[in-house]
Amino acid sequence: MEQGWDPQISRFFVRIINALAWTLIWMIAAATFGFYIGLAFPERFPLWVCMIYYVSVAAALFMLIRYLARLRRLR
Repeated sequence: MEQGWDPQISRFFVRIINALAWTLIWMIAAATFGFYIGLAFPERFPLWVCMIYYVSVAAALFMLIRYLARLRRLR
């Protein structure tokens, strides 16, 4: 009897792990810069700094969604 996993199943699980990992990295980075450093709060930094933070988080989310959609289309 053959041991190990089917290569297609293995590639599928690698895609799932990559999607979860990049999503968690995005969430941790956004929370760290926003809450821990305080870029999400206009009281601590000038408004233009907060706007740059929000625009960059939105752009990173857009790129993450594009990556996940492209990853889903690959077979």
